[in-house]
Amino acid sequence: MTRRWRGVGAAVLVALLAIPLVGMFTPTVRAAQPDLFLDDADYASGDFNFTRGMPRTLPVLLHNLGDANATQVRLAVYLVGGPSAPIANATVGAVAAMSTVLVNVTGVVVDTAQGSRLFRVVADPDNTTAEQNEANNVATIPIRVRLPAVLIVLASPPEGASLAHGRSLAVEGRVIIQGTSLVVADAAVEVTLDDALDVVQANWSARTDANGFFFVFIPETLPAGSYRIAASVEGADGPVTAEVNINVIRESMASGPSWPLVGLALALVVGVLIAFAWIARRRRPV
Repeated sequence: MTRRWRGVGAAVLVALLAIPLVGMFTPTVRAAQPDLFLDDADYASGDFNFTRGMPRTLPVLLHNLGDANATQVRLAVYLVGGPSAPIANATVGAVAAMSTVLVNVTGVVVDTAQGSRLFRVVADPDNTTAEQNEANNVATIPIRVRLPAVLIVLASPPEGASLAHGRSLAVEGRVIIQGTSLVVADAAVEVTLDDALDVVQANWSARTDANGFFFVFIPETLPAGSYRIAASVEGADGPVTAEVNINVIRESMASGPSWPLVGLALALVVGVLIAFAWIARRRRPV
């Protein structure tokens, strides 16, 4: 009898010790969830050129790696270094599990200086969708911003202007949109100075002000000769350039006659004439 109760007690003890282990090895059933995913690799190539101030559509690939559908997913497009608010939004009605949809985000407008920029695209920016992984909802897209069709109007110097050696010269121009009177502010302008052999002697970078004007000062150290000044800006269809030709001449050539030298020459001529008159008078017979 004693052995039997001892056996029962041992069995009860083993059962009590096994209770925590049952919880450890019980499989956890996870509820199905979507997993929204944006991939930088999707934007390694393609047309991501934007004309400044002109709306266009941005194609975005939205992946769902999860095992549940995602509904009413918002995409937000941000300009890196730009405003804190998104510059464009789009909403996707549904993204099925283990699928990819192409989302065309319309009305994307970039109003910034031309050059290379970055978009940051965020899926579900408000975290309204419960996901398996919340850390893969962002993609970075490199873009190129170009100016629209523009013109450069050079106001100074005029074509064929002469500059005396040792004097500086101001190059002044304006960037406007073709066919309009609208100016382009904060446009990057490159100004180059070529000699008669088309060798670049100097170059400067400038930006247009709020009224579309740019200014560059050419130093007074240019040697005498013929030069071409070219101002260029990157437009929608490539570089746009305006050119003028100038001449740098020596001071003696540029300043006209030297009046002290003219006075000295006249004094010499008068002196010679007086001398001849005196000699002629001495030789006259009495």
